[in-house]
Amino acid sequence: MITVCLTGSAGGVLRVAHRHSSERCLIRGFHGQIIDVAFANILREVIIAVVDEEGGVYVYEVYLNDEDNAVKYPCMY
Repeated sequence: MITVCLTGSAGGVLRVAHRHSSERCLIRGFHGQIIDVAFANILREVIIAVVDEEGGVYVYEVYLNDEDNAVKYPCMY
């Protein structure tokens, strides 16, 4: 996975793209700009943690869904 932090109209957004396909997603809903992004690759899982400028912490499991070939990102925390 490749991520890029962008500035949206209502705060930061995170673009996530799968490296081996053209699939991507845009994660929104942060309160302010994104301050930090951290990754954890655990076996076949990709976990992404994001901190926004208001101190909110968001943790996502990011994966490529085999059924519809789309990048999914359920919020874990």
